Amino acid sequence: MTRQPPAANEPTPAEPPGSPGRADPTAVLLDIWREVLEDGALGPRDDFFAAGGDSIHAALIVSRIRRRLGVRVPLRSVLSDAATVEDLARLVMRAPRAG
Repeated sequence: MTRQPPAANEPTPAEPPGSPGRADPTAVLLDIWREVLEDGALGPRDDFFAAGGDSIHAALIVSRIRRRLGVRVPLRSVLSDAATVEDLARLVMRAPRAG
């Protein structure tokens, strides 16, 4: 059985950790934070809560991570374990694929 490439409007899921082609998700995560928090000046080391983030924003971020990167990140990770995009990128690299 051959695998079909994703349609143009579907995100390409992230590859498993350790895969040769696995890209650093930092740029995608930064785009997501900038969209959700409506602040195009955010950087990878800016603090989620200092930038105006709250539980609603965190839920939106988790949803977009799943859709764009194809991985599941627990909501609590955004709220307590990943204060910055760089922190979140490390979690995303270890996160299970969405199914």
